[in-house]
Amino acid sequence: MPRPTRSSESYARRGAQREPYDVVLIVCEGEKTEPQYLQGLRRAWKLSSANIHVRSPGASDPPNLAAYALRELESGDYDRAFCVFDRDTHAGFEQALNTIEHSAAGQAGRLSAVVSWPCFEIWVLLHFAMTTRAFNACADVIREIRRHYAGYAKGSAVVFADLEARLDAALVHAGQLRHHNQAAGGQNPSTAVDELVTYLKNLKA
Repeated sequence: MPRPTRSSESYARRGAQREPYDVVLIVCEGEKTEPQYLQGLRRAWKLSSANIHVRSPGASDPPNLAAYALRELESGDYDRAFCVFDRDTHAGFEQALNTIEHSAAGQAGRLSAVVSWPCFEIWVLLHFAMTTRAFNACADVIREIRRHYAGYAKGSAVVFADLEARLDAALVHAGQLRHHNQAAGGQNPSTAVDELVTYLKNLKA
């Protein structure tokens, strides 16, 4: 079903003007780290807040994220939605992936899972180095990050600003890691955040 057309006046009343590119929902498991990074990216790249909505629902386990994104897509307000969550130790991880993959929105390419293993911080680490080392926990990834970025703190509002100059390197490293995992049949570590970042980067192209 086509998404209802919304007037420019309605966006102006809400303080932001919709631009002529996709209206996107990004639903994050984390309450601070992922939203802060993505909001920093949105501001730095001057993407309209009327087009890019970054949210962190209260019930943030992967199945609830998937259900929330599907409800929002059904409202007709969004062209695409992304669920950003970690492998970590979630019991509902596979359930969420199956829900997304087999949903009508998933089949149509409107809903995507953006998974990091074991956690989002793998994407942060890739700004500094390519690694194929398996990590047991997110705390181990953070320790590795701090070898390169001593001031890293989860939920920091300046992480994207601190890392933006290294973004091209992170994209290259993420691609290399994906190719390595495909050849080796591994998943730890891995991330799909680069695919979301590339999508956002190309919205205004």
